[in-house]
Amino acid sequence: MRVLFILTGIFLVWYSYFAFEYFLNSGFLGEKNRFFTTINLSKEDFLMNIPGCGKRREAFIRNMIEKDPDEGISGKHHYWSSEEIYLYDLYRVCAEDVLPGHFSFWLKIAFVSWVGSGIGNGLTMLFL
Repeated sequence: MRVLFILTGIFLVWYSYFAFEYFLNSGFLGEKNRFFTTINLSKEDFLMNIPGCGKRREAFIRNMIEKDPDEGISGKHHYWSSEEIYLYDLYRVCAEDVLPGHFSFWLKIAFVSWVGSGIGNGLTMLFL
């Protein structure tokens, strides 16, 4: 029963944290059910942060440029124009600059799991 409370705490903290983060970053997949948007965006984040995800990150940048070819992309160190990325085939370099690093994603997952397990333990003490 204690494990169930801990897993529930982790899920609630994970869902709340990432829903708020996606809300701030205007993440939207066009889902009909808004409660599954957080799960789908988290799945995309997970797939873009596992080893060997370079092609997926490049495809994400390529898709962003195809949607709005007149606009550029602002990264951490550089503003990337669509023409510059297309002409010099800088999709991978742009993805490394624009998208957050793998370490920050896994650090967030560890933090959310740690806080969620603490809340789950608190729920266990309250109800058991």
